[in-house]
This record gives sequence, structure tokens and C-alpha cells, in this order.
Amino acid sequence: MNLLISLLVTAGGCSDATVWADLLEAQEVIDTSRKAPGRKRPQIVSPFDTRIPKLHILPIHTTPENKEYCIITYASWDPPYPELVEQLLNRLPEVFCGHLLYRIGGWPGMELGCLAHSQVPYAFKVCAFVEAYRLGYRKILWLDALAMPLRPLLPLFEQIEKAGCIYRFADKKLLRRLVTQELLDDFQLSRNKIRGQRQIASGILGLNLADPTIFALLNDWHASVERKKSFYTLFPEEVSLSILLHQYNLANIPSDNLVTFDPSDPEESFFLFDYSKKVYDN
Repeated sequence: MNLLISLLVTAGGCSDATVWADLLEAQEVIDTSRKAPGRKRPQIVSPFDTRIPKLHILPIHTTPENKEYCIITYASWDPPYPELVEQLLNRLPEVFCGHLLYRIGGWPGMELGCLAHSQVPYAFKVCAFVEAYRLGYRKILWLDALAMPLRPLLPLFEQIEKAGCIYRFADKKLLRRLVTQELLDDFQLSRNKIRGQRQIASGILGLNLADPTIFALLNDWHASVERKKSFYTLFPEEVSLSILLHQYNLANIPSDNLVTFDPSDPEESFFLFDYSKKVYDN
């Protein structure tokens, strides 16, 4: 049984008191653990709100039983991310029919044991896909909290179903410039092996987990979280995902017109990203 299947099968529940204690312990580990260069350590518990962070499942223009299309996102308590998730919630009803799964604080897949991955930089994206899969969703679109939807999203889900995945390349950066020797060793690669490969941006990432190949990709991405070594780079989850997409021969199907960075020219793209709102360590 592979790592991901084992996780999905053995999931169990805990009392709120136990969950809160686990969250506090996880925050202590995060605060003292190794972090990725230039990245903040996430605040998964709030000093102002002691309620247990819950998974919210919001049906938008559909029934609670209809799990055809799913958008997932997550925000730690670090500003401005909770406010950005609220903005996304307000905007999605204009462009989306399906379910939105989101958390503010806590950690995706806490009930599955994924809280153990909270000290791994940016592992929340992998955990959010695992959580959505266990809840019965298969055509899943991750959106960073920064994403501002601009037009109807149905064509993206049709592409997810047909192509297996959607993503965009990251500003033409060469993956080779970002890869550390630690990461190469983790994936048992030589630097020449990844020469010319492109970095994938994961701010918008669609996966069709009904496709066995895509499910296997997610399993390997989750396995890299288990090993931890691959996530201590400037783009923690993106470098490992990029390597896996190339290994699965899925690195030649980026989606056009996913993102604009210019608020004055939104018509050609599905989303606006305003990176001036993103928070980095100094």
C-alpha cells in the first residue's frame, strides 16, 4: 500500500481538545523548524481566536451532493491571507458553479494526520488535494488566496477533465537555477538531467484525480513531503512538483491565459494576481 492510499484508509477522528493541543504543539515545531529561504513560517493558530479551525465546504450554485467540480484554498492566520480568502469567497459566485473547500488557520487534512507535515514549507497544497480526494472530489482546482477570478471557470474544469492537469509556467525561469543539491539527491537526479526544464507555478493548479496517472503524480508529490528534503528552496512546493511533472511527461501542457498581473488588462485571463499583496520575509 503506497503512502497516500495508506493515509486515506487509516484516517480517524479526535476530540476538539486533542486537536487544539495538537495544533499548539505543531505551531511550536513550526516556529523552531527549518524554513525555506525567503519564506515566512506559517501561523496555523491564532492568538485572538481559540476556536478549532474547521474545514468549510461551500456549495456555490449547486447542491451539497454534487461533487463534480471543486476549488480548494487555504490561508494561515498571517495577514493578509485571511482577508484574501474572504475576497475570493465573495468573487467566486460570479464565475463558478461547484464546491469550495477552504480553511483559515489549522492545516488541510488534519483529520488524516497531515498536521504532521505542517513544518514542511508549503506542504499545505499537497495536503489540501489529499483532503479533497478523500471527501470524494476528483476534478480539483487549487487557487492561491491571491487569485482574483475574472471570468467563468467552467472551461478550466473541462480542460482538467480532458488533459488531466492545468498549470502555468513561472515567468520563464529555468528550473535548473533553483534546484539544490539536496533536492537532486532526494529525487536521485543529476543537474544535467534537468537542464532546460521549466519551473511550474503552482498558484493555480488543476488535477483530475480520476486519472490514474494524475493520482500517481499526487502520491509521489505527497511522498516528497514525507521525505521533507525537497522543500527547502525559494519555491518549496513548485520545484518538487516541476520535477515530477517532467518525470511523468506532463510538462508540455500549460494552460494559456490563466493569469494576468496587470489590473488594467483583465479580459484575456481567468485570474488577476496582485503580488504586491504577498508577504515574504525580509
